[in-house]
Amino acid sequence: MSQLRAGHWPKALEAAMFNVLYRCRPVGLHRHAAMLNIYNELRKLISDITPEDIWAHLDTLYDLETLNENEDNPLEEAPFVENPKASFQDFDLPEEWMEEAAPGSGGSKAAVRRREASATPAPSPKATPLTRSDRKRKR
Repeated sequence: MSQLRAGHWPKALEAAMFNVLYRCRPVGLHRHAAMLNIYNELRKLISDITPEDIWAHLDTLYDLETLNENEDNPLEEAPFVENPKASFQDFDLPEEWMEEAAPGSGGSKAAVRRREASATPAPSPKATPLTRSDRKRKR
């Protein structure tokens, strides 16, 4: 049994574990993905560490089963709706928008201004002076 499994973790390793735990909580639906991140970070410090070592150490510090049970599970909390279409409301655009979009209508003043602005051509970019390398290529 390694020193890590016996619960004798070096302080630097334990501090690194708490830093990673701040970002990746190994509870809930994605606890194994979080453990993979924790393992990858701690493996940079100690190459012979295993996820089982980390789980065992976390189990000495926390009641992981209770934390896992208390973690919010989005799959369990989703309410069951018998007829999902019944919960939607129809949406209508405002009348002034409909008049603006009607074919053959001139639309509102704002719409006319937008059309006129989009119809004007954009100014052409100014010519840039040739650099020395451009001049050499033209010769």
